[in-house]
Amino acid sequence: MKRLIRGVVLSILVIAPIVFVACKQEEGERCQVDDDCDEPLVCAQATLTCADNDTSSALDAMPPLDAPDAPLAPDAPPDAPPDARIDAMPDSLPL
Repeated sequence: MKRLIRGVVLSILVIAPIVFVACKQEEGERCQVDDDCDEPLVCAQATLTCADNDTSSALDAMPPLDAPDAPLAPDAPPDAPPDARIDAMPDSLPL
């Protein structure tokens, strides 16, 4: 009896993740190919999420509403200029 119960529990533990992963994704959920999504949805390759067929190719390129109109000033001064040119020969070469 214990062997039967152990076999049933083991079968459930093995089959449950397979069934869960094999489910079709809803709109907005992650996907890799069109087969990952429910029937009317397709996988939008730009976002890798399931989307309606008519909106999957459109990208939302608008900046966020709270984005500044002009670039912000740098918050730190620039680094010091180099002391010598990059291609300058060193004073002494190891021999």
